[in-house]
Amino acid sequence: MRYWVTFEENARCCQLASTLPKPRFSLLDSCVGLPSAEGVDGVFETPFSLLADLVEGHKVSGFALCPASVYHELTAAGAQLMLEHLARMPADVVLNLAGITYSNSLVYSRDVASMVRTDITLKHLARSVFDVRGSSERASKLTLASTMVQRRRQAVLNSRAAEIFYTCTAYDLVFSRIVAYSPIFHSMKSIAI
Repeated sequence: MRYWVTFEENARCCQLASTLPKPRFSLLDSCVGLPSAEGVDGVFETPFSLLADLVEGHKVSGFALCPASVYHELTAAGAQLMLEHLARMPADVVLNLAGITYSNSLVYSRDVASMVRTDITLKHLARSVFDVRGSSERASKLTLASTMVQRRRQAVLNSRAAEIFYTCTAYDLVFSRIVAYSPIFHSMKSIAI
C-alpha cells in the first residue's frame, strides 16, 4: 500500500513570518521569528549583499572579512528587538555585549548569493549574558571618564615625546600593514602615541 500526502506549508509558521515587523536596524533585513512563551529564539536574516560594503572595506591579507563591529551590531540590534518584544527593555537601557566568541569568519564573495542568519537565544533573565544598565548611569560614568580622558589627552599632546598620526598616515601606512580599511571606516581624526 502506498500513501501520498500533499505537502502543506505550516500555516502558523507562514502566518508568523508575514506578521512580524521589519526590523528598524539597518543591518537586520528581516525578522524570521521572535521569542514567545514557547521559548522560540529570535531569528533575523540579512542578505550578505547588504553587508558587502562593510565587509569589503575590511581586508585582512587581501581577503574581505567581516569586521567584529558588524557581528556586534547584528547581535546588539537583534537582542534589543527581542527584549523590546518581550517588554524587558526599558526606554533608558543600553545593552553591553561581552564574552563573544567568533567561531567562523564571514568571507564575502560577489559570486555567491548568501544570507546571514542571526540566531539569538535569551537565557533566564537571572543568568542573562546581557549587562543591562540605564543610560543615565552610563552617562554619569562617561562624564567622569571624559574628564579623565581630557586631562590625559592634554598631557600626551603637550609631551615632546608624543607622536601624532593623522587619518591618512594611520589608515594608509600604519593600519594597512595588517588590515586595509576603506574610507567608510575612517572615523579617527588623529592618534597620539
